[in-house]
Amino acid sequence: MAKYKIISLVLIFISLSLLAPGLAQPILKLTLTTEIKAKIGEFKSVGLDKNRSILSTVKDLYDDDRKFVAFLILLFSVLVPFIKIVLLLWALLVAKMPQKEKFFEFVNSIGKWSMADVFVVAIFIAYLSTTGQGSARTFEVSYLGLVLPVSVNTMFESSLGPGFFFFLAYCLISIASLHCVKAHLYKELNLQTSPDLIKIN
Repeated sequence: MAKYKIISLVLIFISLSLLAPGLAQPILKLTLTTEIKAKIGEFKSVGLDKNRSILSTVKDLYDDDRKFVAFLILLFSVLVPFIKIVLLLWALLVAKMPQKEKFFEFVNSIGKWSMADVFVVAIFIAYLSTTGQGSARTFEVSYLGLVLPVSVNTMFESSLGPGFFFFLAYCLISIASLHCVKAHLYKELNLQTSPDLIKIN
């Protein structure tokens, strides 16, 4: 078995093992905390505490009657990556020439519709734009002839969950596996020209 074929298979199975927890485990935790302070005491409340994975986000969108958005995320961030993995395995293990090249070209054509890498960037931007954000407000309250200063602090925190790092690793390994499959097909076809003729989008 060719070296690039073995490497391709190993990378594909690694990407599959990373994709599953990347979809199921939490990717982003959002917490909104409100703290009220006065001379008579203080009160702290957590108004928002969400820990969501990609699959639970799809479910929440579906339950909120935003079925079209849920379908798009499910299709491009869940189904397309799995389809790519299955087709690459088929091209490497089952298909014969020239079917292998056709399978690979089809994977490339659907790969540009995958939102996996875009999804990772969007989550990271959301993390950067929300963490540490907050507001503070101070006002006075009159009670039984007493004027009490009251301060209200609101803090919005976000943290990346393990699902984000699994999904990020999947994206990187998936790209590497595509290049290895490309190199394997180039050797198997014994092309005399550049391997760039087999395009990767």
